[in-house]
Amino acid sequence: MAVTNAVSWRTEGIKYRKNEVFLDVIESVNLLANASGAILNSEIIGSIKMRVYLSVIERHAHSRVEIMVKAKSQFKRRSTANNVEIIIPVPADADSPRFKTSIGSVRYTPEVNSAVWTIKSFPGGKEFLMRAHFGLPSVTSEEIEGRPPIHVKFEIPYFTTSGIQVRYLKIIEKSGYQALPWVRYITQNGDYQLRTN
Repeated sequence: MAVTNAVSWRTEGIKYRKNEVFLDVIESVNLLANASGAILNSEIIGSIKMRVYLSVIERHAHSRVEIMVKAKSQFKRRSTANNVEIIIPVPADADSPRFKTSIGSVRYTPEVNSAVWTIKSFPGGKEFLMRAHFGLPSVTSEEIEGRPPIHVKFEIPYFTTSGIQVRYLKIIEKSGYQALPWVRYITQNGDYQLRTN
């Protein structure tokens, strides 16, 4: 570990007119049913494709770091993501955290070198911004490959990414008693990571 004033985050001077991340979620639904309609096998295979255009994180005189995170919901306006957590890695030697956010709250978790942005209710079609400022008392170089990704946790009730819907659910019982069918849709994060290098 070198103790110099040079910090190798990303190449200096990368600037984009707009800081943007494009995320394509693609799903394929496979189904195998026998002649009588019984499902023998079913699965959803998905892939996520991403293009990233982000300016370099600003370092100020190698004594502080400023992080800006823009979160935008790409799902339908009538849906809402609940209990959203965006876990942003910060340098191990960061201190003196200051946060400013347009929604939710941010807490510094030095034991895992991260800032956690919590949004209880994130409506569809909305965009929110969080800025974090940290002091860097000791400046050491970092290996780019060693920088952890941003993690996102969420749950969207009444919504499926694939758009799959149950048109009807009929319960047939010979004795004739009444039964109520219920279908619940929930989309939640799996291993949802955004690499920063």
